[in-house]
Amino acid sequence: MRELLIKVNRKWLALLLLPVAVVVVYFLFFRNGATVKPKRGPVVVAVYSLGTVTADNVFSFKAGLTASIQDIYVREGDAVGRGQKLLLLDSGAVVSAPFGGTITKVAFQKGEIVMPGVPVLTLIDLKNRHILVSLDQESALRVKPGQKVQISFETMRGQKFSGTVERLYPQNGQFIARIKSELPADALPEMTADVAIETERKENSILIPAETIVESHVMRVRNHVRQKVKVETGAADGEWIEITNNVIEDNDEILIQKK
Repeated sequence: MRELLIKVNRKWLALLLLPVAVVVVYFLFFRNGATVKPKRGPVVVAVYSLGTVTADNVFSFKAGLTASIQDIYVREGDAVGRGQKLLLLDSGAVVSAPFGGTITKVAFQKGEIVMPGVPVLTLIDLKNRHILVSLDQESALRVKPGQKVQISFETMRGQKFSGTVERLYPQNGQFIARIKSELPADALPEMTADVAIETERKENSILIPAETIVESHVMRVRNHVRQKVKVETGAADGEWIEITNNVIEDNDEILIQKK
């Protein structure tokens, strides 16, 4: 009987201690938070935008005077070489290709009359291309010629292409960055690309997760001692942020605080 009573008491004792254990676990792991170590590495700050693939050479023929088309020697999609005949006007003038490329538009047929200034056909060089990126004023102030660029296409997942900012200029209230890059043959003019222009890069920076910073302070754990310290931040790269005032060392741990 005594042995049974001891067993019952132990059972009730375990049930009574269970809430206490839960409170202790909560206090140690949830209220105080987990810790994370800082890391060393490069931090890159970039301007992100959408760009448009644009041909270096585009030729759109427009008649200077009202004219009748006597003959057309090409069709849309034809590849032509430099100097190849494209069409013949009633004046006897022959229009030839100024460069090699692809005919992308033929707007008239043989025998039709064209008015001055109306595009008759368009020739595009599909091999030599660049990317144009439209930027707002704030981003344009951070972009300079010579900066590195990373380019990707949604239809070419997993592939990234390098480029360089060639020049920056205003256009109709926008600021245009021209990106020079060796683009794949599949990247046709008028396709859109995801563009990241690297505006700042710092090597061997000490980084901590941005979520550990609360009101410009972090809870630092050094030699098992916790201390709340103020941090000054620099460049941010995704979820990691640079610490610039030397209050964090490589062997420290940072508490992930409840905000």
